[in-house]
Amino acid sequence: SSASGGAGIRVWTSRNLSLMASMNLSESYTTCAIFSSNDSDTIISGSADGLVRVWTVRTAECIRVLQGHTGRISSISMSPSGDLIASGSADNTARLWYVNSEDPAVILHGHNQFICSISFSPDGSRLVTVSWDQTARIWDLRTSLNPVLNPIDHNAYVAAIAFRENGKQLISKDELGIIKLWDIERREEL
Repeated sequence: SSASGGAGIRVWTSRNLSLMASMNLSESYTTCAIFSSNDSDTIISGSADGLVRVWTVRTAECIRVLQGHTGRISSISMSPSGDLIASGSADNTARLWYVNSEDPAVILHGHNQFICSISFSPDGSRLVTVSWDQTARIWDLRTSLNPVLNPIDHNAYVAAIAFRENGKQLISKDELGIIKLWDIERREEL
């Protein structure tokens, strides 16, 4: 799929790159889009109007609109089990949504600037949020809505972050090229 900063999403076949579906937004532009982690007929998108939308590829229809953010959606992620959607926004919050509900399950506060990236751990038990405030925060979704370690600090914008396959470590890179490895279990930088 592609989201072009225009008012829609295009889904292309991988075989011959022909257009399979087109979803249009007349009132805002699409900022990000992902396929559902367990259903290739569902796409989740974020847009500049602060809304998260759930789409069916087959019919190119929006089947659910998730409202609550007051700033543009910058990043979305879906839990590996496919039951939770996470959204990060310019309103400095992250929200967790149950796939089959329009109400946010949880609102995560902790950053003081735009959340630019959000991602679930491989087992779905943790969430990492990255902000323009030069920090990343790791949230344990099983036990607490408080970050599980002090913020992962860099002296520059955190440009990339990823969980290792085991979900127990994280690697982060800032815009200056500094790479750090973090042990989530021991709550420290390695």
